[in-house]
Amino acid sequence: MSFMEHQVLGYKSPLYGRKTGQFKIRPFDIFNTKKMLPQVNEEYLLAYYGITDGIPQYLSFIDQNKSVEENVQEMFLNQNAPLQNEPNVLLQEELRKPATYFSILSTLAHGKSKSTQISQAIGMSNGSSISAYLNNLIDLEIIERKQPIFENSPKKAIYAFKDNMFKFWFKFIAEAQDQIALERTKGILIGHYG
Repeated sequence: MSFMEHQVLGYKSPLYGRKTGQFKIRPFDIFNTKKMLPQVNEEYLLAYYGITDGIPQYLSFIDQNKSVEENVQEMFLNQNAPLQNEPNVLLQEELRKPATYFSILSTLAHGKSKSTQISQAIGMSNGSSISAYLNNLIDLEIIERKQPIFENSPKKAIYAFKDNMFKFWFKFIAEAQDQIALERTKGILIGHYG
């Protein structure tokens, strides 16, 4: 997506100015998620919305007759699961140094929310050099920058996930890749849901 926007349709491209329209497909809100999953109770619906971020394709993987735990197992926790490696694949498709972005998102998922905290956690000595990475993740709408209400200083800004599926995956699934490969996933679900 970013390649198409910047390289193919960008200002220096031969196709610049030739597009006649552009549609940004947004995720479903909670009400449309309910329409897609009419048999799911409200508690499960909120969990599914939080896990999938309302992306219709991801919602289509949900079996309405199964529990959240069973659906998470089938969607994320086996080698052939449709979302088992989805964020990693998306990062590799969209970004030049996916390992750095992976580290940033892992750090963010585990509670570091200021740019200085993130840069220290991933071993980036220059705090200002992380800005480009964070801005790319903001452009991709994976994270967002939040400014505290009563603080005017940009140094007080924090970063948070905007995409709930990325948040869920980096918080619970990313570190379980070895267990998933070995098909030892029972403890993953118990550890997070039990």
